[in-house]
Amino acid sequence: MKVSSAGGVEVPLAGFGGPEYCPVSADYDGDGLADLALYHETNGNWMVRLSSCGYQPLLIEGFGGSGYVPVPGDYDGDGLADLVIYETAASTWTFRLSSRGYLPLSVAF
Repeated sequence: MKVSSAGGVEVPLAGFGGPEYCPVSADYDGDGLADLALYHETNGNWMVRLSSCGYQPLLIEGFGGSGYVPVPGDYDGDGLADLVIYETAASTWTFRLSSRGYLPLSVAF
């Protein structure tokens, strides 16, 4: 399957998503367009297709998993969506902020 954007770009979606994936689209590359993104609820893998790179796939492995809720957003105000998960059992937020080189930072509250 392919999806065409308003600008006429065709994005191949074969193998993108499936059971246990939830959408986490946001502007991960700061170009003003939401990027196609999915989060795998069991293994914590993030699959992102950046609009600024011709929608080439990007995989972030093992950030989250069962018991975590993905909550991406621009938490550091730099125009790029950050990878963020919330662990419900421990009430812990773990951030991978673009302005900090995507190094993990955890806060319990």
